[in-house]
Amino acid sequence: GGDYDTMVNLSSAYLKEQSIPNSELTVTTDEKPYFVGYGGELGFETSTFAVGFSAGYMEKKITTDYHFSPAGGIDIRYTREQRFSAVPLFLFIRYKLIDTKFISGFLTLGEGVYLTKYSDERRENFQNHVITYADISSESKKNRLGFHLGVTLDLKVTTNIAISVDAGYRLAKFDELEMEQIYDDDNITEPIITEGDMYLWTNSETGDAKLKIGEATSSDKNWSSVPAEFDLNGFTLSVGLKITFGSNKKKNPVKIAPLNYQ
Repeated sequence: GGDYDTMVNLSSAYLKEQSIPNSELTVTTDEKPYFVGYGGELGFETSTFAVGFSAGYMEKKITTDYHFSPAGGIDIRYTREQRFSAVPLFLFIRYKLIDTKFISGFLTLGEGVYLTKYSDERRENFQNHVITYADISSESKKNRLGFHLGVTLDLKVTTNIAISVDAGYRLAKFDELEMEQIYDDDNITEPIITEGDMYLWTNSETGDAKLKIGEATSSDKNWSSVPAEFDLNGFTLSVGLKITFGSNKKKNPVKIAPLNYQ
C-alpha cells in the first residue's frame, strides 16, 4: 500500500491512544492488513505452455467510528471509510514445468495495467454546534503498468477440473498522485471543491498521519509532508477453480490405406 499503509497504521495508533479529560471518547477501527479480492481468467493451453487474459478487483480498507462528547460541550459523532482499490487487467504466459496425472506446475509471468482508486468518505454529525453535519469526500485515481512473477500449481480433480493455486510477487507503483476533495455542510449553499497534488502529512509530536492536498508549511506546527506514493508491491496468493474445455489426450493420426485398382 505504500503511503496508504503508513497513513492507516499511524492514524489508527494515534486515535486508539487518545484520552481526553472530562469527556467521553470512543474510537473503533476495523482494518485488514492485506488486500482481498476476486477475479477470473480466460486462456489457451497446450502441452507445454498457456497464454491468456485475467481481470479482477482487489481492495484494502479501514473504517473508523468516533464519538467525542466533552462535559457540557459539543457532541460529535464521526464515521469514516478509507479505501484503496485496484482493477488489474493482465496478459499472462505460463510455461509448464511439470505435468502428471494429478498435478501440473507452471512458471507464470504477467504484465498489464492496474486501474487504482483511493477514496476517503467522512461524515460528522454535531449537537450543540453551529452546524448539524459535515460531509467530506476525497478521491484520487491513477493507472499504471504492473508485473507479476509466480508459480501456478493445478491440483487435478478430474480430467477437465482442477484446483488452481497461484503464488508470486506483484510489482506496481503509483506516484504523482492528484486528489479532489468535496466539502459540504448545512451552513453553505454550494459544496466546496478543492483539487491538487496529494501529500502524506506526519506529525512529529503526536505520531498522527493524514493524506491531504498540498504541502505542509511552517505555520502547520509539528507537521511535515512528502508527495504521496502508493504501491501494490508484495507477495500474492490466489486460489480458484480451473475448468478446461476440450481434451488433453494426444490424437493418433488416421492411416488411410491406398486404393488398389485391378
